Amino acid sequence: MIASALRADKDRVRVICPDVGGGFGPRGHVNPEFIAIAWAAKRLGRPVKWTSTRNEAFSSDWQARDVVLKGELGVMADGRINAYRLTVLGNIGAHTICFAPPANSSRLITTVYDIAAASLDIRVYLTNTLPVLPYRAAGRPEIHYAIERLIDMAANRIGVDRLAMRQRNLISRASMPFKTAMGLTYDVCAFEEALDKVCELIDWDGFESRREDARSRGRLRGIAVAPFVETPVGAPFEMARLEIGADGDTTIYAGTQVHGQGHETTYAQVVSDLLGIPFEKITLAPGDSAKLPIGGGTHSDRSMRMVGTLLHEISGDIIAQATPVAAKLLQAEVDDITFSNGKFRVGDKGQEVTILDVAATFSEFDGESRFLRSTAEKQGRISAFPYGASAAEVEIDPETGELCLVNCCIVDDCGVPVNPMIVEGQVHGGIVQGVGQALGECLTYDSETGQIVSGSFMDYMMPRADQFPSFKVASVHIPTEGNPLGIKAGGESGTVPALAITGNAVMDALSGFGISHVDMPFTSNTIWKAIQHAER
Repeated sequence: MIASALRADKDRVRVICPDVGGGFGPRGHVNPEFIAIAWAAKRLGRPVKWTSTRNEAFSSDWQARDVVLKGELGVMADGRINAYRLTVLGNIGAHTICFAPPANSSRLITTVYDIAAASLDIRVYLTNTLPVLPYRAAGRPEIHYAIERLIDMAANRIGVDRLAMRQRNLISRASMPFKTAMGLTYDVCAFEEALDKVCELIDWDGFESRREDARSRGRLRGIAVAPFVETPVGAPFEMARLEIGADGDTTIYAGTQVHGQGHETTYAQVVSDLLGIPFEKITLAPGDSAKLPIGGGTHSDRSMRMVGTLLHEISGDIIAQATPVAAKLLQAEVDDITFSNGKFRVGDKGQEVTILDVAATFSEFDGESRFLRSTAEKQGRISAFPYGASAAEVEIDPETGELCLVNCCIVDDCGVPVNPMIVEGQVHGGIVQGVGQALGECLTYDSETGQIVSGSFMDYMMPRADQFPSFKVASVHIPTEGNPLGIKAGGESGTVPALAITGNAVMDALSGFGISHVDMPFTSNTIWKAIQHAER
């Protein structure tokens, strides 16, 4: 992108990118400042450095999730959904950067439900706001929010239990693979199992006693549950390289970018498992376009699927390269050599050498000093459908509108988890990012001047740890056949259902006032005003 803007050949532009901290989408595209400083450095013939201030970030960085949703649900008397119509009015900002959020919306409107007839009208608008870019789970939280709100409203309207209505309309595991009305084909999803499991975690059946307890304390309590499914896609290309030195030090080069996801751990685990190299001898090189010319970046839950698949291919090639050397070391024929559990063996004789033994000899095997190395590149996406179910309980003080999230549970299926601890950490962070939007994150503009009013963290609510309870997290692990490691994805599951469970829990708590809708974010002021209006 920089080379194109500067009308330069790509090999004249080098991007070095170490671990730079969280991105979650807005760092996936080139900002105008990157072009300006490169141009200035070229003109001046000296380095030019620039650091954004916080105020500059609020007024010029790409922002996310600005959409109005209008939906209609057709239901039978028993709660069966037979039709769904959705209109999405999306703001793209002052100029277009990316259409990923509405594109993701277009594929997923029926989410986990077996709805035969669906209609979607998407309109995207240019306005005077900051450009809108993908943000964690781009487009998917909004779509789940729309259908889950409608299900709760429909269940209340026709007098059907809202949990039972969801269970009645879920796509069954027996019908997999299942093609939705929007053309997606889910491979292996156990929606019912995830929903049942999250209801156990949150003790759905015992909620009414907790509601009564809250009422005795002058509080309003609400609960919500939402099954969900993701459609992570992302850039349709990726590249990786592996180098094993004579001393056994192993370096992974990957076209993804580290900003907190733990790639340096999980990629090393995959290589260690496939090749038997000790984990502590494996490192992940920082991003550098001079060392790896192609990369798809870190977004859309793609990193482990794409790079894991490439590392699997690379490991096979490394083994193929190393086998003749292993045969020489073991004084055997190449065809007699097998590789398993990190070791080359000759039949049943017990003789064996490791990949590191081979690497130490490999540099001299053909008379040249060189690494044992392999590079792989992929064009095209690897489809996956992570899914799960989430639930939340909130308490509201009707005198002030203050909202407290008192319980939050999630069950997800990321396929085969390479590192369960990292997956759980991703889930925790995803919940906070999603619920943070529902509770207070919002850019506010002056209606006359267009000036940003919430231009600092004095005015913009940043989610904090003391706003959240300890999360209850559980998993369902069903490997996908879409890639050799059986990975679906684990980075966005906490975010996808967060708006739905928060919004429905708030509406459930306020149902006694006859309130059926409050716009996000659910600030104490917004809730208090809704209660005051209802009481009048």
